[in-house]
This record gives sequence, structure tokens and C-alpha cells, in this order.
Amino acid sequence: PYALYARHILKLEAAPMIGEEPDARDRGSLVHAVSEALVKDGIDPSAPDAPEALRAVIARVFSRLDAFPALAATWSARLSALVPDLLDYEAGRIALGLTRHAEASGAMTIDIAGEPFRLRGRADRIDLHGDGRVDIIDFKTGKPPSRKQVEAGLAPQLPMEMAMVLDGAFEGIVAAAPGDLIHVQIGAGRGGFKEQAQPAGNLHDKVRGELEALIALMRQEGFAFAAQRRPAPRRFAGDYDHLARLSEWGMESDADETG
Repeated sequence: PYALYARHILKLEAAPMIGEEPDARDRGSLVHAVSEALVKDGIDPSAPDAPEALRAVIARVFSRLDAFPALAATWSARLSALVPDLLDYEAGRIALGLTRHAEASGAMTIDIAGEPFRLRGRADRIDLHGDGRVDIIDFKTGKPPSRKQVEAGLAPQLPMEMAMVLDGAFEGIVAAAPGDLIHVQIGAGRGGFKEQAQPAGNLHDKVRGELEALIALMRQEGFAFAAQRRPAPRRFAGDYDHLARLSEWGMESDADETG
């Protein structure tokens, strides 16, 4: 996809619009910061003062929106309504006797036809069980992918992170076997907290094999890169869509179909 070339080869980053209000992606980043702090700040979810401590974290994180006080108040209030759900969930995870690793970064090198390929990733959560099994968790403020989408390889993030952790890509995390792939939806207000878990099985091997095949294909001389891989309706325009001239390609495609 062109976005990979623009971002990682040309090193182009989108500049924020002057006076632009934060959007759903910004809200997602703030919610992730709260879930990270809940673990890294050592908050005991079963302690009597846990709700107060977590609300203090929410207030601290959302203070980044001081320039947009009304938005900060609305978003923080919605997340604060989920404090009981967040604490209950973390208490349940701790009760399983596992070790939680929040916002863990890692990298691994894959040999593809004798050439190295470096894969880097950042996992929202890696939870390691005492018996060596490992769960990968992704927190979503939007709609998570369905189980069928994950199984079909249409949502490869968690299976690929599982492959990385089993390969020892995350420093200090030694896993022996795959556990569950878990999406946790953190929506707006009460009732907006949902967990969707599925056994990882051998999905990590499947997705890794598909990645290796894709990279091998892309390395072939004369391979033409598509502007988009798996084009589909999206809620947000991509930062590089105008550089990739997606609208022009789309018009040309429509003309071919109707002509």
C-alpha cells in the first residue's frame, strides 16, 4: 500500500490542522493511555480506593484536552461511567494468576528467501499465565473485528502479535504456548464494555505464513504496489489518500465498470 511507502520510506507525517477538534482516533489514544496507566501505575482493582484512583487517572489523561474543555468533560464522563467494568475486568484477569504487560513493544526478524525482514509491533496487552500460555488483548473504542474476520485473516493484528511473542520478540516475556486472542470494546457509557475472546489455535502460524508470502511477492522485481490493499468502506480518510490519488483511481475504476 502507498501509505507504507509514504510514511516509512519518504518519512511523511500528516500535520495537524490548526484549530481542529480531536476526533474518535484521539479519543481512542486517550482510552488506551488510561488502560495502560491502570496496569503500570499499580492500581489494585480490588482495593476500596480503586475507583477513586482510576478516576484520577482518567482526569489526568484527559487533561491533555484542556484546549477543548467541553469535549474533555464529555469523553471523560463517558469513560468514568465504565470504571466499575474496567476494575471488574482487571480483577478477573489478576484472579487467573497471570502477569500483565501493558503497551509492550517488540520486534523480530524473519528470514524470507535468505533475506531478513524486520517486523515491529506494539501490543496493548500481553497477559502471561503461570503455565506459559499467553493471551493477547486489544482494546477497542470502536467496533472490533468479528471472530470470523480474525479466523479468515482479515484482522491479522492479534495473531501476528501472538506469533511475535511466541518468537520471543518482546523483551522479558517468555511464552510457551498460545492462549486467547481477546478484543475488549470500551464504548460510551454503561453497557459499552464488552469482551470477545477466541482461542488462538494455530492462527498465528497461518497469518505469519501469509505475511511471509506477501513480503516475498513484494520483493519480486517489477511487482506493482497497489494504492490500497483490500479496498473497503472506511470511517476515516487515510492521511496519504490524496498522495496515492485514490479518488482518481476510483473514478477510473467506476468508468471502466459503467462504460
